[in-house]
Amino acid sequence: MATLGEIGSYLNGRGFKKSEWRESGRPIIRIQNLTGSGGEFNYYAGEAEERHIVRDGDLLVSWAATLGVFLWHGPEAVLNQHIFKVDSRIDPAFHRWLLEYTLASLQDRTHGSGMVHITKGNFDSTPVQLPPLAEQGRIVAAIEEHLSRLDAAETALTRAEHRVRVLDRVRVRQAFEAGGWPWTTLGEIAEIKGGVTKDSKRQSDASFVEVPYLRVANVQRGRLDLSDVTTIHVHPDKAEALRLEPGDVLLNEGGDRDKLGRGWVWEGQVSDCIHQNHVFRARLNDAFDPYFVSTHANTWGRAWFEAHGKQTTNLASINLGTLKQLPIPAPPRSEQQAIMGALQEAGDVKTRVLEVIDHARLRARVLRRSILAAAFSGQLVPQDPTDEPASVLLDRIRAERAAAEPTKRTRRAARSQARPAGV
Repeated sequence: MATLGEIGSYLNGRGFKKSEWRESGRPIIRIQNLTGSGGEFNYYAGEAEERHIVRDGDLLVSWAATLGVFLWHGPEAVLNQHIFKVDSRIDPAFHRWLLEYTLASLQDRTHGSGMVHITKGNFDSTPVQLPPLAEQGRIVAAIEEHLSRLDAAETALTRAEHRVRVLDRVRVRQAFEAGGWPWTTLGEIAEIKGGVTKDSKRQSDASFVEVPYLRVANVQRGRLDLSDVTTIHVHPDKAEALRLEPGDVLLNEGGDRDKLGRGWVWEGQVSDCIHQNHVFRARLNDAFDPYFVSTHANTWGRAWFEAHGKQTTNLASINLGTLKQLPIPAPPRSEQQAIMGALQEAGDVKTRVLEVIDHARLRARVLRRSILAAAFSGQLVPQDPTDEPASVLLDRIRAERAAAEPTKRTRRAARSQARPAGV
């Protein structure tokens, strides 16, 4: 048995202030750059201590916000705080896999409510089992052989998921393009209304009634999110005029450009519900199926909205006049419903296939964990009695650390003796 602190040193980065960021220099490695959630790098052009410099192949451990192990592959960089650079005293590749396995068990030892982290003391004192150095190499070879197969399987699953989603989009697009039908516009087949504008000054008006209302966040593409429906006070006439009815097609006015016109069909889930001014309501005539029109708007119509929406500095939008011009295919209603039935059936197949893919991914994660568990309990590779015992390796590591300590104390003592009296 050993501890993480005995088998390596973990050098923390430093906090680079925004005032130090530059457009060129060494990249500053932050946690989000390692996890893929941080976008572009910032750069540091000043002098850096050796312990903060990261080079290609260095092993890094994020110990705050996200506990993770990463191999740096990139140019020479500098390390931000909340990340350790690992100085290993054992087989570095074995050390990497041991850390990945061990960090999963450290989740219950983290601290903090905003940004969880593990303290350096808890990290260093974490117990681990240490095999002989020669066996470490055999374990690494076995781990990488097994995980390379899992990686190939997970890559195949990702390709399969992508193909399923592409085929689904193609199928939907073809369903609306293959009929040779006449076309009309949304304004010709529906009464379209904008919703209520919230007037905070009149929310206490005694003559107003309180009703639930849909915001942009409630109206998603192909679905309604009704987990948080708020209320508003409006005049009774306004509540009556804007009350949603089952079969109304809802379409968002604006937001990001790729969200223009997104929406779905109201099915009467909330009584007396109205809609805000950033959500349009289209009430169709009897010749059109609302699910057919809404699916068309969310698929074929998506590119049309992006092409015809207006763009301001931060937002894109469509006005009532533009929305009325949305082209709509006009097959007989019975054919519309047949198309929706076929798409629903195909969608059910897509859902089942994606569930199988998700289950396979979950199984791959379980297998990965099982492989590492076997590796670090001595069950993955045969042990060789001729290997130098791990205890000898650990004694050597401890001796090397002990030999380095007096040097540090001597330097501190020398500095102390060199100080003038009274300082």
